[in-house]
Amino acid sequence: MMERISVLGRPSIIVGSDLLSGYIAKDIRNAAPAASKFVIITDKIVKKLYLHHLLKTFSDAAIPPEHILQYEVPVGEHSKSRDQKAMIEDYMLERSCNRDTCIVALGGGVVGDLSGFVAATYMRGIPFIQIPTTLLAMVDSSIGGKTGINTMYAKNQLGSFHQPVRIYMDLTVLRSLPTRQMSNGMAEIIKTFAIADEENFHYLEEHNDQVFACEPEALLRIVASCARIKARYVTEDETEQGVRSLLNFGHTIGHAIESICMDFMLHGECVAIGMVKEAEIARAMGHLAPSCVQRLASCIKLYGLPLVIPPEAEIQKMMDKMKLDKKNAGGKKKCVLLSRIGDVVEPRASIVSDAQLQMALSKMVQVVPGAPINGQIRVPGSKSLSNRVLLLAALAEGECRVSGLLHSDDTQVCLKALKQLEAATFTYEKSSLPGDKEDILLVAGRGQPGQPAHVRQPKEPIYLGNAGTATRFLASVCALVSEDEASGRSQNATVPSVVLTGDKRMCERPIKDLVDALRKHQNSRIDYLGGEGCPPLRIYGTGLPGGDVQLAANISSQFVSSILISGPYATKPITLHLDTSKEVVSQPYIDMTISMMKGFGIEVEVSEDKHTYKIPTGVYRNPPHYAVECDASSSTYPLAMAAITGGKVTALHVGSNSVQGDAAFCYVLEKMGCKVQQDSQHTTVEGPEGGLLRGVDVDMNHLTDAFMGIAVLAAVAKGTTRITGIANQRVKECNRIAVMVEQLSKLGVVSRELDDGIEVEGSDPSTLHGAHIECYNDHRISMSFAVLGCKVPGIIITDKECTQKTYPEFWDDFVSILGGTLKVADEDTQTPSASSERKLGGMTPPVPVPASEGTHKKDRHHMLVIIGMRGAGKTTQGRAAAHHLGYDFVDVDEIIESRLGSLLPQADSGSQGASLPLIKRFVEEKGWEAFRVQELEAFQHILSRYNNTSSSKGVVISCGGGIIQTEPARLLLKDLINKGTPVVHLQRNIEDISAFLLGKDKDRPAFSEHPRDIYATRLPWYIESSSHDHVMHGGHQMAGEGKMEGWNDAGKEWLGFVDKILKQRAPTNQQGRPKIFATPGDNTFFLSLTFPDYKDLSSDLLEEISAGIHVLEFRADLLSDANPANVARQLGLLHQANLHSLPVIYTVRTRAQGGNFLCSVPPGPEDDERILAMVRAGIRAGCEIIDVESGWSSRVHEEIMRLKSTYGFGVIGSCHVYTESTWSSDERILDIFKGCCFDDEVDIVKVVLQAFKAEHASRFHQISITKAKQFFRGPIIAVCTGDIGRLSRVLNRTLTPVTHPRLPFKAAPGQMSAREINMVRAQLGLIPPKNYFLFGNPIAQSRSPVMHNTGFREVGLPHTYQLFPTEDATQMKEVLALDTTGGASVTIPNKETVLPLLGHLSSHARCIGAVNTVARRGPTLTGDNTDWLAVRALTEARLRRRSPGHVPPDASGLTCLVIGAGGTARAVCYALGHIRTSHHVNIFLHNRTYDKAVKVAKDIYEQANISVHILDGGLSLPHPQMNPPDIVVSTVPLQAQEDVIREIGQWAWSKSPIALDLVYKPRRTPFLEAARKTRDASADGSYDVEGIDILLEQGFEQFKIWTGTPVAPMKTMREAVMRTLDDK
Repeated sequence: MMERISVLGRPSIIVGSDLLSGYIAKDIRNAAPAASKFVIITDKIVKKLYLHHLLKTFSDAAIPPEHILQYEVPVGEHSKSRDQKAMIEDYMLERSCNRDTCIVALGGGVVGDLSGFVAATYMRGIPFIQIPTTLLAMVDSSIGGKTGINTMYAKNQLGSFHQPVRIYMDLTVLRSLPTRQMSNGMAEIIKTFAIADEENFHYLEEHNDQVFACEPEALLRIVASCARIKARYVTEDETEQGVRSLLNFGHTIGHAIESICMDFMLHGECVAIGMVKEAEIARAMGHLAPSCVQRLASCIKLYGLPLVIPPEAEIQKMMDKMKLDKKNAGGKKKCVLLSRIGDVVEPRASIVSDAQLQMALSKMVQVVPGAPINGQIRVPGSKSLSNRVLLLAALAEGECRVSGLLHSDDTQVCLKALKQLEAATFTYEKSSLPGDKEDILLVAGRGQPGQPAHVRQPKEPIYLGNAGTATRFLASVCALVSEDEASGRSQNATVPSVVLTGDKRMCERPIKDLVDALRKHQNSRIDYLGGEGCPPLRIYGTGLPGGDVQLAANISSQFVSSILISGPYATKPITLHLDTSKEVVSQPYIDMTISMMKGFGIEVEVSEDKHTYKIPTGVYRNPPHYAVECDASSSTYPLAMAAITGGKVTALHVGSNSVQGDAAFCYVLEKMGCKVQQDSQHTTVEGPEGGLLRGVDVDMNHLTDAFMGIAVLAAVAKGTTRITGIANQRVKECNRIAVMVEQLSKLGVVSRELDDGIEVEGSDPSTLHGAHIECYNDHRISMSFAVLGCKVPGIIITDKECTQKTYPEFWDDFVSILGGTLKVADEDTQTPSASSERKLGGMTPPVPVPASEGTHKKDRHHMLVIIGMRGAGKTTQGRAAAHHLGYDFVDVDEIIESRLGSLLPQADSGSQGASLPLIKRFVEEKGWEAFRVQELEAFQHILSRYNNTSSSKGVVISCGGGIIQTEPARLLLKDLINKGTPVVHLQRNIEDISAFLLGKDKDRPAFSEHPRDIYATRLPWYIESSSHDHVMHGGHQMAGEGKMEGWNDAGKEWLGFVDKILKQRAPTNQQGRPKIFATPGDNTFFLSLTFPDYKDLSSDLLEEISAGIHVLEFRADLLSDANPANVARQLGLLHQANLHSLPVIYTVRTRAQGGNFLCSVPPGPEDDERILAMVRAGIRAGCEIIDVESGWSSRVHEEIMRLKSTYGFGVIGSCHVYTESTWSSDERILDIFKGCCFDDEVDIVKVVLQAFKAEHASRFHQISITKAKQFFRGPIIAVCTGDIGRLSRVLNRTLTPVTHPRLPFKAAPGQMSAREINMVRAQLGLIPPKNYFLFGNPIAQSRSPVMHNTGFREVGLPHTYQLFPTEDATQMKEVLALDTTGGASVTIPNKETVLPLLGHLSSHARCIGAVNTVARRGPTLTGDNTDWLAVRALTEARLRRRSPGHVPPDASGLTCLVIGAGGTARAVCYALGHIRTSHHVNIFLHNRTYDKAVKVAKDIYEQANISVHILDGGLSLPHPQMNPPDIVVSTVPLQAQEDVIREIGQWAWSKSPIALDLVYKPRRTPFLEAARKTRDASADGSYDVEGIDILLEQGFEQFKIWTGTPVAPMKTMREAVMRTLDDK
């Protein structure tokens, strides 16, 4: 089978099987008749598979071997580069290739694009042939002559049109293609048929099994059809000026995703996501029916392609990438818009606004309150009706055309399940109604009179996601399954069966009552494959014998409907009896099922009390047409929006004749004060003026799914609302009752759970505040809080996509039909507390913001478990970690205490036991063994609570010291580790612990042995049951000595350790590489630490030697005591000193590799164990990167890689060679590089060779950046040892190992400091000098030039910093535009005027509204603000210095007074609002010009959600609405301070507040002197923050931004500035 297809008038595309084995040999001379030399370009993988076939083809064509050249390019998208193109061209030039040469591209799209571009430009164009070996290349890149390479800015930015003379598509090669690559290519086929061929699109929907099986007929049809369509477009529009641009459907967004995620996502995967998002845009613009979007998404999913944008592709990054899209015109972005499957809106890409793109890309959305909601809306078809009609029509005989069907996730999984069961065939038809874009679904049922149901055993388990309705309905249907006689399987070999499964939540939803009824009364054989009572299920085709069935229907009415729907296919009639002792829920849904069955020819006899149902046997008969009613449940949300805003909404086609119980929702609204009109077809609700609703007491048993709409209305209604009869809502997509209480509380709403409902206390909307709403993948949570967002500002829906389940176009309709307003949001979007005007005018204390907000993003189900000896500090450090992360904190002992009261008899009031703590008393009375049982149960209870999806917060769990003494507890802890939960063994010096336990610890049970002996017994269990070790050194209080009010250096290190291990154990990308591991860039260094003992390493010393460093190397082999136990202690000391949280490379260098760790060469089994023990010590201590020697055994390598997948650390594959023979050939050196790749499992390759000649350094560098890059595309470290090899350290640009003069010794001969390397690089021109400026006026006295020039000199950079006095924006623009300008500082009066000159602002600068730092990032000028970082850091440091006798903050929190209202005051308010403290922060602002103060407060509130209270009535203190301040900040000029001092008076200093002054000359300003003189006598000057401190701190942050280094040379910069000051 073969087809020939013409493009541009030439029959150059050949599609068929076995072309490499025969046809090409006959045709290749015809394809390139003038060619005398052929250059085959391929990659490593394809070369192994097919090169020998192609060489035989050339031989068969009588082409001499010497006329055939081969060039191998590295695998992957990174090969499409300028460097790779140049290497191919150099290769061809060296071999005298002329214009009679033909290039043959053998490979995928990368090889084809690159080879084509070489052919297009070599000798001004030579012929080339495409032999694509992937499906993607066949149907996409090989056709049309597009060639190109990527740049750092975007994909395919450089290239040309150059048509191949022949394209050989050998379908046989697809058989060896991995499934993921097949799916990759299918994305382009789906795209092509979606825009131009509905018939073949439907073929894809029905024949995915044949496609993945590579059946020749299926492949030939889809590949040839796709090629014909593309060839037609290319012929009409070769250079893509019009119709050819349609082939870019999905590519505008897809290419943006691919540019960001190319390391772990394939082209087709990115385009698949792009197609869905661009289709959603077309739907939002009114061009495309929702059913078409769903069909497209379902087809994409069918072929194993993703639908969700990966988290790495942030919206702004994608928007920036799309700016460079080739389809853009006049700065406008373009997408291809579908009008239906198989057709487009216009014959070219269409202009789409940035707002439309951002809304489609955003996972989160903020609802903005505005005008009343009005409109007439037709919501999608009913989910309940849609699921039922699909089942009924499939089981019936004849054909039924179904209109109005809900096209959602739920109905699609039901549809797919019915296809798997071969119950019916499904075909889409165009609607005959004018203007109706929706498709009609033609269902051809396979039911036959007198025959059993036509339900066949599927080949695979049926996956139903979270579709509870489909799961329960199909449970009974699957009992009817039989084998297909045509399959040839024996009918009596085994009983056919079906597996029903779904996502995690589905596997938690109850189905026991239904299964019990089928098992007991229908003899059904059903196995639970997971937990008892929930899916997954294996259901055997034992049939339904009929007769009496008893069923409990208090959990779900769907159990009843399930038996009703399948009942007619029983052998005998079924009489269904509902359990009268339990209330039947959702009776209207049972009535709906019976009504629909009647419409399909089966009439059920119902008893008067509706507890007995007689189901006759028979076969359903399809009506010619069935119109699905609009979904009454979905209509409740638009109606509720009218109610809450005082608007008027009509829900079309939801009226009194509806069979849906939720059609009565309007009458609950009527009770709340709305006007309601309902006729047989439509429902209209008009809300009271202003949305002033009243609370109700209502039983919603018959409309349970609608209760959430009433609950959110109740939040702003007058009085208390009580909703009952909804107990079944606890077992829906989530525990809806618990979730509503939880999420409402985020807004400030008081509500509580009832046994069968919820109670909500109404509030004045102005007292409520915004929040990020967790949706738990529940569509109704999302839509109900959208209702409340119409009234309460700042409500952010964190998962807008979950409405796909029942109402995919919900957000489109909200905007386009109902007139609502949405804003794109993300996790960093601030949520306002209430209206800005109310906050500015009143003195209401602001809603507290978690201290970690803005620096930590809450992740659901994150858990941290702490184990260790009693007295190690687990509770203290656990509380600190929980506060830092925004997690809950749970102490297992506290849970035990709460449970023990009921287990112990009441002690007499006068007895000794009455005064004992419960745990101590329990152990004394019951014994330790009984206590361990209680401890295990408490731990299991906590895990169960936080593993439940209804919990939105993470948790830190502190366990008792002896929890590891029982095997079940140890198994639980190990299971947590295997699932990715860090379990930290917290350690402290056992002698310190013993002294505390034997001396001060009187409240807990006594040990029977000395703590030292107990620890020795437990230690192996602690290690076995933990994933990480953390050693606590000095600086922490012992447990029980009191709370830790601030974080000292050791405390900060503990929190840094917690951050580190939580990031490490985050999910890996699709290549298995941890997300924490960021590829290091140019000019990066790691510092090789050579301390034999870290006990004397101070944070000051480490800070000094780390200036300009990016990573630290911990050389475990150089320790004076190199054993695993000491390694943990030494790493603890390093972590404690590492206040800048630099990543740590953990290295155990063996003697054979130039280190000090002694082992055999090669290492033996005993050496393997010693090496692994040492490596595990580094892993358990949280080191981010592990150095792994290539010479270690494969067993060691495999174990480390296994641990990598669990812990998420990065790996350096390293080798050190010191023999001169290595330099005998490049191939020997390359073999060393290859040996360090570990089959591409490492993240960085490091090779160190000893140099013996001067030229070795440059030769080694050249090999590393050219030849080594052909097989390893990640970062490479290539350096030579010895002084003669020092040049290699200068030329190596990634993570160059360096030393420092203050280290004990160099880790390797020839090592240089980072400063030395930077200076040599500058001399060689490798670091171009940059100029930095200070813009402002007056600035003559500025110390910034001294500070920054000192810093540049200290790290060896050639940059200069100078003053540029100006207030002229034009002058600043001209200076910033110079190529030699690296950045600038900005001071008064330019902090706001500089904003229009910048291309990008940091989020902090945007919130503050002022810039003090400008940095150049490529072509873009970026604005930032470091003032706030300085103020926050220094304020927090002073808070930590407070003496124990300091008066603590009042219950209302920390009170801060800010004086002034300029740009600096904005930064100060922002900083105070982000102080990391457990106390609320109340900020008060005073300025002589009241209006300026109001503007600052308003801007800060609107941009950053920080409430700032204006002190109206002047600064007369004490102020009636303000407590004495804990922090006072002056931002006013020196000349205004005397007036301020007089106004403040003694009262302001009554709590000895921290005083900050932004003026730095003189150092002791009048403001600071006044603070000192008027303070309490017990206070000291350590509370003061001088202006020079702030200047230095913000300057350090600027330096880090400009140089890209995490640590500035702060000590040297500070000393240089201090020397210039002439006052104290």
